[in-house]
Amino acid sequence: MKERKELPELELVRSMLNYEAETGTFTWKARDASMFPRQQNANTWNTRFAGKEALCTKHHAGYLYGAIFESNYSAHRMAWYISHGEVPNEIDHINGNRRDNRLVNLRNVDRTANCKNTALSKRRNTSGVIGVKWDRANSKWHVTIGYKHIGRYKSFDDA
Repeated sequence: MKERKELPELELVRSMLNYEAETGTFTWKARDASMFPRQQNANTWNTRFAGKEALCTKHHAGYLYGAIFESNYSAHRMAWYISHGEVPNEIDHINGNRRDNRLVNLRNVDRTANCKNTALSKRRNTSGVIGVKWDRANSKWHVTIGYKHIGRYKSFDDA
């Protein structure tokens, strides 16, 4: 499994981001001049970004993310981190919508639990039921549990 990037210090993250748990959105807070090499840089950054939406870039896999100090972080992980003060293991979007980062839609789970809440593959599952697929060669419904063959049936209801 891919090693997760270490998250920035919690108090630093909380000083930089507002997280609205009811909507799942982030906004940038105004940054103190001590975070910049010159006062002018702080003024420019605050004018351009303070109060604007943060962590809202759309990833090709459907998640939202954004950069903090030139490193990208997932919005759902940051939401959990800010709200609970702990680094999450894996975050599951309960309703399956990867862009819905409301706190009520997020749960900290292990890999196994996260994989159980995935949608059925439209390419690999033609029936909409786990373990049941159409076998074109035999013109029957093929039933399996894991890798174990259960049988082939003419009727979907029998399968």
